[in-house]
Amino acid sequence: MCYLIVKILTMYLIQQSDAFNFVGTYHFQDVASFMKKENRCRVIPWNISSSIKKENSNTDEFCLVFLDSVKNFPAKSQIRSVHVKYLDFGVQYNFEVDHSPCESYRNLQHVEMLLLCQAKTVLNGTICQRNEDCDRGKMEECQKHKDINLKICIPKRHLYESCDEYAQCEKNSKCMSSEYGRKCQCSSGYKEIDGHCVKVNKKLYEDCEKDDQCNGTSKEEVLVCKKIRHRKLCMCHSDFVEDKEYLKCRKARKQIHKKCRINEQCTGTENANTCFTNGKEENEEGVCRCNDHFGWIDGQCLKILTMR
Repeated sequence: MCYLIVKILTMYLIQQSDAFNFVGTYHFQDVASFMKKENRCRVIPWNISSSIKKENSNTDEFCLVFLDSVKNFPAKSQIRSVHVKYLDFGVQYNFEVDHSPCESYRNLQHVEMLLLCQAKTVLNGTICQRNEDCDRGKMEECQKHKDINLKICIPKRHLYESCDEYAQCEKNSKCMSSEYGRKCQCSSGYKEIDGHCVKVNKKLYEDCEKDDQCNGTSKEEVLVCKKIRHRKLCMCHSDFVEDKEYLKCRKARKQIHKKCRINEQCTGTENANTCFTNGKEENEEGVCRCNDHFGWIDGQCLKILTMR
C-alpha cells in the first residue's frame, strides 16, 4: 500500500510536466551524502546514477530520484537544490536537503533534483516542539528526525515490536535483527518476565520482583524473591538458610553429626543446633552437635543435669 502511494504520486508528477527525468531508486542517506560531495557541482545528468553511491540498504526506506530542468543531458551541471516529498505512515513532509553552495563554475547548467521517499518506520506523524506535545501514555518522546529535519513524536517500542534507528526500544531492551526483521529484544543480562525485560542473575539480598530474577549466587542454590518488611529481596529457598558472612545459601535441616558451616543449618535434630568448628581451618566444615549443657544419649540430645 505504501509503495502504491508513492507510485501514484510519481505518476501525478510525471503527468504534470515533461521536465521530470527518472534517475533511479536510492536510500535517502545516499542522496544526502552525494549532496555533500564536490562532484555534485559538475555532474553529467545522463550519468548521474554512477555518482550516487549506494552505501545503504533501501529495503526499509527508498526514494525515487528525478532530475528537473535538464535541457542538455551531456552538459556539465550542478545540482542547485533537492526537493523532498517524504511519506511516513501516511503523513507527507516537504523540505529541502541542506547543502553548501557550489563554487562559482562558469557555463554550468543548473538542474534540480526531486526525491519521493517512503519510509517504513514507526513514527506516528505528529510534529512537536517538546515532549508535552506527544502522547506520554504511549511513551512518545519529541525527537529530531535526522532525515526530514523536523521534530517528531517518536514512541519507545515495546518488547518484540518493530524498531529502527528512529524509534528505540523501551528500558532494558534494544533493537536487534531477527528472522522477522528488527525487533526489540531484552538486553544482555535481562530476561522477559510478564512482557517486560527485567534484570536476572541477582544475588542474595538484592532487590527483586520475581523469583526468576534470583539465580546469581550459584547453580546449586535456589533463591526466591521474598517480601521482607517493605522490600522484596532475593532470599534462600525454604530448604536453605542465609549465610550472612559469605552471602551464600547453606543447606538447612541438617541432623546431628552432619557437616555444616553455620549454626542455622543444624535444625534436623532437636537440641542439636550447634555447628562445632573448633580446631577446623577456615575453609573446613564443622559438624552439627548437641547444644551446650546437652549430651548425646540413646540417640537424642538430652539435657545434662549438673550436680551441686
